Amino acid sequence: MATSNKTKIREYCDQHGIFVPVGFERRSASRYAIIRRDLDPPKLVATTWFNQKDAVYFIENTLIEEIKADINDVVDILDFKDAKRFLYRASGALEQDGTFSLG
Repeated sequence: MATSNKTKIREYCDQHGIFVPVGFERRSASRYAIIRRDLDPPKLVATTWFNQKDAVYFIENTLIEEIKADINDVVDILDFKDAKRFLYRASGALEQDGTFSLG
């Protein structure tokens, strides 16, 4: 049986000391998640996204306004389906920047 995105994300956060907000448990989890490393402790953004376009929209309309630094210096953009890490590009796209371990 396949492991759900919610389980993968929860386990990853537990392994890396990332705070998971209560709102994360209120809905199903999609494949793309953002972790804010500019907070102490690092914090999972409660919303997850099914596609890159929606994740980019959140970055451009919420995070860029809120974070006064280069997004790529303070957030992790992770695909929990394919275990890929991404960087945000000013062109409005995500660019793969390697992989990460889910277990």
